[in-house]
Amino acid sequence: MLQLSQINIFPVKSLDGYSPKSAIVTKRGLQYDRRWMITEPDGKFMTQRTYNKMALLQAIIENNSLVIKEKQNEDNCIKVPFNIEGSSSFDVVVWDDTVQAILAQNEINEWLSDFLGKKCQLVTMPESTQRRVDEDYNRGEDIVSFADGYPFLIIGEASMHDLNDKIQANPKNVNQNSTHFEPLSIRRFRTNFVYSGGTPYQEDEFTNFKIGGVDFVGVKNCARCVLTTLDPDTGTKGKEPLATLSKYRLKGNKVLFGQNAVWNHQTWQNTLQPEVKVGDIIQLEAELFK
Repeated sequence: MLQLSQINIFPVKSLDGYSPKSAIVTKRGLQYDRRWMITEPDGKFMTQRTYNKMALLQAIIENNSLVIKEKQNEDNCIKVPFNIEGSSSFDVVVWDDTVQAILAQNEINEWLSDFLGKKCQLVTMPESTQRRVDEDYNRGEDIVSFADGYPFLIIGEASMHDLNDKIQANPKNVNQNSTHFEPLSIRRFRTNFVYSGGTPYQEDEFTNFKIGGVDFVGVKNCARCVLTTLDPDTGTKGKEPLATLSKYRLKGNKVLFGQNAVWNHQTWQNTLQPEVKVGDIIQLEAELFK
């Protein structure tokens, strides 16, 4: 039996997030997921790939506000109200896309700039912005937030266990003084959904699948980047997991781990917003169309 064991939401692109027990599903991703982004003054997006100190910040949703806080000193925080009407909108760049975003207040941008030691600003994606999923995989109306490319990402616990087993098998990855191996956290992969049960990399074959009562479509395996080699708590860079993944998960010139997905919103007939919960059963295509 496949079962949803973890939900992860990252409100601000490339900052740490939080793990709620349930979440609302929308066309552009889980509610609040990567709806905010930190950019340079010219609007170009910023990530941990270049600014490792971003790993030291966590973003959560609390009392109808976005709260960004320093993980090692939670008293050092800033609140960002959802309603920022009257703020200016302008073009921002995330990978190959240029989209309209709304700029946060000066005090918020100054707080972030001071912490990161780099002039920057926080922006949010308004509902009017329709950033389309890659045309090669777009079913016509699929949109995404400030996530790298797709609204949802799912990875199985069995896949993560298998990867850690392979990393541990390399003597270079074991502390020779203690023979202790610290497994890598799945947090490195910034996945929205983690599930228990099944076999390693079973998510590779997810096409049509259902989490609880919500239908999803798996569109492509996820190509992984250098961000996965950063410790999610310190931003310190290493060689793993890419060094190991590249030995057995390389296709073309891309290292694959996890399945990108979109919400199959055309099948949703309920008037309520779709919701997924930890503990929901995951049904695959073969089970759905018996």
